Amino acid sequence: MSAEASENKSAIDSLLKKTDNISLSAEYRLQLSEKALNLSRKSSYTYGILHATYNIGRTKFYQGNLNESFHILDSLLNFMSEDSVTISKVVDYNVTRSKILSMIAIIFQDLDDYKRAMEYYFNALKLIENTGNNYDKALIFKGLGGLNIKAGNLTKAQEYFDKAITLSNSTGNHKIMFDINQEQYAYHLNKGEYSKALEKCIQLQNLAKQDKTPYMNAIAFRNMGEIYYRLNELTISRSYLNSVINNEAYAEFTNVLSYCYTLLSRISRKENNFSQSVKYATSALEYADKTTVLSVKADALHELATARQLTGNYVEAYKNLNLHLLIKDSINAINNAQQMLMLQSRYDISKVLNEKSLVENRLTIQTLMNSRKNFLLIGSLTIILLMGILMIMLIKKRQTEIRLSRELQQKQKVISEQEEIIRKEKEDHLKFELEHKNRELITRAMTLTQNQEDKLRLIDDLKEMQNKIDDYDSELYKLHDSLIRRLNNNLTANTWEDFKVYFENVYSDFYDNLLKAYPDLTTNELKLCALLKLNFNTKEIASLTCREVRSIESARNRLRKHLKLPPDINLVQHLNKY
Repeated sequence: MSAEASENKSAIDSLLKKTDNISLSAEYRLQLSEKALNLSRKSSYTYGILHATYNIGRTKFYQGNLNESFHILDSLLNFMSEDSVTISKVVDYNVTRSKILSMIAIIFQDLDDYKRAMEYYFNALKLIENTGNNYDKALIFKGLGGLNIKAGNLTKAQEYFDKAITLSNSTGNHKIMFDINQEQYAYHLNKGEYSKALEKCIQLQNLAKQDKTPYMNAIAFRNMGEIYYRLNELTISRSYLNSVINNEAYAEFTNVLSYCYTLLSRISRKENNFSQSVKYATSALEYADKTTVLSVKADALHELATARQLTGNYVEAYKNLNLHLLIKDSINAINNAQQMLMLQSRYDISKVLNEKSLVENRLTIQTLMNSRKNFLLIGSLTIILLMGILMIMLIKKRQTEIRLSRELQQKQKVISEQEEIIRKEKEDHLKFELEHKNRELITRAMTLTQNQEDKLRLIDDLKEMQNKIDDYDSELYKLHDSLIRRLNNNLTANTWEDFKVYFENVYSDFYDNLLKAYPDLTTNELKLCALLKLNFNTKEIASLTCREVRSIESARNRLRKHLKLPPDINLVQHLNKY
């Protein structure tokens, strides 16, 4: 490595170390990360590219740009997959992928896409469960606990939280404990358990003081303002909220600021200070417009519409309410990050069209205000706007129904294809199994046939030896005669029963089907049918059944007559149908 290249890498590593400090402002960390990324690309420094890109994606998340954060991290995963061998030489491949997957899971968790978040968390855990460090695993368990608490599964949530706390205690990092308390605070708040929520707020505030991280402090103060608002302690609530909006260190946290201004607007409304409420709600919307989180925009628009309505500014109130309804309708249709981007674009287009419509309506209102019948015209305009909103909602509902219908058709098609694949696999498996058993059956039959033939040859040899025995040696003659009788008795004793067991194991329905068609078949005819189905010739059948070849030929002819087969029908092919 040249001295210049080594110096460049040292400078990049120094920048990356700074970007890991989350106590710095998000904007400053983003600048440092982008600078490190540019230098890493010029120097072809793979580690620097990976680390800087990850920090950019993470910083975008903290700024509330969830869509952009997702695309950056997803592109980083693709970059790693394209050259995994090279990447593995630079970093621990599994650990790095796990960090990225965990960050994407957090993004989907913030988007309330719990199913996708759960998948990413489990995929991340799989990569490091046996080899990763405790802090990374604690982050994953904390995320899984958060998903379960939102689903109301408190027992499972606490199980995951306990694992996360156990793993993170040794690291001395308070962020995981902070996030766990934040999840529990949100749950108790939504359930109306305000005393428990206040306890969590106090714990959050203590953790934020220990860690001295601006973002954690901003969240802790916002939560205190929120819980005291719910407890109707408006003066205390306002104090905490003002400590957030008046602190320049929190200027980067647009989501937090927007929510604080929204709460301040609600406090002013409760105190009947409607003009101040409009000012706070306007600031809430200004900060909400700096983020891509639609729910934050929806809340700010609804609060501004309510405040303006109370001041008598009905036109602007309807304008804000219309945009609020459009966003809420869009939020209901979101189920993944791609849809989020599409709906965001759709919202932007609707916003432009709506603004154009509102300009035309404003001119109409100005003209009508000069008339003596202002109240009638405003009422008419209200009806028109409401009809317009209703029309938009109906159109969106129809579009949603069409989309869902297409998705259902696609899913049904996939299910049908999978069922067909499974059916074919089962058929192939059964066919293979039948062929295997058939080969075993034929092998067994051939073995039995060979044993029969060996026994017959042995009998012939004994008879030949018996004929040569001297008449005076009666004892030896009797011994040979006894052996011959025993062999003859043993020829057919177990041969057919052994064969029958194997045959019925392979062709379990053969006799049932055959007897349905020909119920008066004899036992010997059924035996002959079984052997013919296995395509044994007359000699093999004669050997297996210890009968003469001529006797077997006669039996075949009698069987054809019994089955009433014409001369042009092959007996074996006919039996294969059953």
